[in-house]
Amino acid sequence: MAAQLHILTLLENVKEQQMQLAAAVNNLSARLGTQTPVAEMPHQFNIPLATMPEVEEFEEWLKDSRNAQAKQNMISALGGIGGQNTKKATWSILSSLFSAVVAKQINWKGVNGKKCFKEMQTRSVLIRAVRNNQCFSSATDTEIDCHTIRWFNLACDRGGGRKERARAKEALTEDLVASLSRPAVETFPPSASVRRRCLRIRHCWVGSTNFVPCMIGQQW
Repeated sequence: MAAQLHILTLLENVKEQQMQLAAAVNNLSARLGTQTPVAEMPHQFNIPLATMPEVEEFEEWLKDSRNAQAKQNMISALGGIGGQNTKKATWSILSSLFSAVVAKQINWKGVNGKKCFKEMQTRSVLIRAVRNNQCFSSATDTEIDCHTIRWFNLACDRGGGRKERARAKEALTEDLVASLSRPAVETFPPSASVRRRCLRIRHCWVGSTNFVPCMIGQQW
């Protein structure tokens, strides 16, 4: 019985010390003007962003220093997404930020009329969010950037893009096969000047009256 009372007393002392430490941390944070991040996304945006105007508005919001704490809260939330490795974590965060439609309008360098991601504020948020997860705290900028470039390069394959291209390719093949299987169209024999021209080019004229056309299946 005495041993149990002793243990309970120790637990009470530990609890009291924890409370004192928490109070000291809060006091220090208040003096430094910092707050403990709360993992939450900004409420004024519908994430993932669905249009380019929303992306531009989001970028402006990130630039505003008044949103520093809210941005840190968002980084904590994004960092909690995680993944099996740095690549999966990077791709998961990007997928949570951008819809498939928006992703097709952004690339790394901003070529072909698309928005340049490497100059966006979101790039910094992405890197910090990936590193915010303890599993990937040692990930380098280069590593995260490489995974980011690949994610945007594959944007056209998402949202049914790959199936659409496969159907278009199949339709093109069918049209080509159909065009090759059509019967040849009859044409009139060429004039003497045309025969001489063909003779000079490809020796298509045989004899004085017979003409072998260049197009397969055509006869005069």
